[in-house]
Amino acid sequence: MNEIFENEDKKLFFREGKITYLRPLLKSDIRPEYLSWLNNPELNKYSAHFRTWPTTENDIHDFYNNEQKDNNNVVFAACCKKTGKHFGNLSINNIDWVGRTAQHNTNIGIKKFRTIHYIDCLNILHDYSFNTLNLNKLTGGAEIPGTMDFMKRLGYKKEGLLKRHLYRNGEYHDLVIFALFKDDYLKKQKLKKED
Repeated sequence: MNEIFENEDKKLFFREGKITYLRPLLKSDIRPEYLSWLNNPELNKYSAHFRTWPTTENDIHDFYNNEQKDNNNVVFAACCKKTGKHFGNLSINNIDWVGRTAQHNTNIGIKKFRTIHYIDCLNILHDYSFNTLNLNKLTGGAEIPGTMDFMKRLGYKKEGLLKRHLYRNGEYHDLVIFALFKDDYLKKQKLKKED
């Protein structure tokens, strides 16, 4: 893994940010640490999929071999530029090539990378979504308290609330739906450049 990062001729950056980079998910990423992220109840308490069903090594191999090859979904490994460490995954899902919309998902498996590294990864994902794939809108959803305030700082707007939509710990919880539009993203990028 470090060889990929340290050898400039072999570095595997698909898209690069200030402190992180996104690259394809590799077979070598399927390791015990990765499996532990997906089965850690504390890390996944707000993930409807991962908190409900255990993830096996076969599940990950099936995902790697089958679901990644779909042109309507793009999965990236999120890595630290300084160390080359794979710390999570980001994906663009359910791409509607006519309506130019998609959903995005994030799973940061190593807690210390859940702040500025996460923001840097989202910035890379936004640039790729809007300036490469020419999407018009990215959507997401969360039940995590405080997520909407955080997403607003990145330019997202609340689009709706799905009442009692998710079941966790014996109770139903609301799901906030938020979206980032290409024109809003481009305006924000233009203002950043002017500063």
